[in-house]
Amino acid sequence: MPLEENKIVIRPRGGLDITKIGTTTVATAILAAAKITTEENASDTICPNALQNIMVVSTPKEENAVRYARIQTISIQDKTFEVSAYRTAPHDTVKGIIRGIPVNASAEELDSNIVNDRNPLAVGAKRIGNTTTIIVAFGGPKVPNFVRYGVTLIPCNLYRKQIDVCHQCGRVGHRKDVCPTPTNRICRGCGQTNTKEDHKCTPKCKLCGGAHLTADRECKAKYKVPYVVRKRQWERRKQNVSDWLPSESNFPLLDEPAARNDVQAHRHDAG
Repeated sequence: MPLEENKIVIRPRGGLDITKIGTTTVATAILAAAKITTEENASDTICPNALQNIMVVSTPKEENAVRYARIQTISIQDKTFEVSAYRTAPHDTVKGIIRGIPVNASAEELDSNIVNDRNPLAVGAKRIGNTTTIIVAFGGPKVPNFVRYGVTLIPCNLYRKQIDVCHQCGRVGHRKDVCPTPTNRICRGCGQTNTKEDHKCTPKCKLCGGAHLTADRECKAKYKVPYVVRKRQWERRKQNVSDWLPSESNFPLLDEPAARNDVQAHRHDAG
């Protein structure tokens, strides 16, 4: 998908399995819910992510992006499924988080209090679920140390996304709200299928191998390394390799052919 296009993530709920239903069927339902015609979607792309059980839409048209992001339900085979649709941050941004924002603050209030001239790098804000934590997208490669929320100065830290682990079925790769197999559960500790609560469990984390539930609070491997961090690590490794490689100064060249002839003549005389 082109980096510069608008991206919208659509998360189906109610146990809808996009692989079993068929990604083409789900895509058709999305277009119908957004009321976007064949002529209007000619330049759009809808791509499934089977592991996360989500659909990702890419469109160069702002008006289409707005309509996709407003979808709340889709209809498939005479059944209605709730969905969560939202726009992702542009590719050239970095994410930070601020905490302690009232849960009753609307999306419009978040934007008016954060995306303004007092925070010149802020380009968007989104609440994490029903928590008081807000993700703020900034233009550029760095997250500022503080964000002004209205008149309040709030500390801001680099956002680290957790690896998706379902607390409904116990599997890695998707979240509970989009679980495609809510009744087919495995233990997050030992991995046994459809166990009872009092079963004998020897926990082993699927992410780090530690003796705890997968992605438990103590797990150090449950966070994804942010792209901006990976990019800096790659640049440092590249610089280290560059510093190690010998330069031309280590191997001086004989520029003048005459100088090379003199050296060869000297060797011949010496022989």
